[in-house]
Amino acid sequence: MNTPAVNRRQEKIKSWILRFIKFNLIGFIVFLVGTAIFSLLFNRMGAWTWLAANAVGGILQFSLISYFNTKKKGTMFDSCKE
Repeated sequence: MNTPAVNRRQEKIKSWILRFIKFNLIGFIVFLVGTAIFSLLFNRMGAWTWLAANAVGGILQFSLISYFNTKKKGTMFDSCKE
């Protein structure tokens, strides 16, 4: 007895779950890369390592979100266009 409204709701829930997983996966990858950069460079750069790790993390996060948004299934951020 799946009506069209129920099917749309199920698809929306699946889409939100997929977005949640992708976003957390990207966040975890960025965290790991930032931690690796910080731990490898801290002895050489000191407190400036924080800036380097954040800059690389920001660029990496933007790149990964842009890449995943180009996929047809489950874009992470909806645009205003319908």
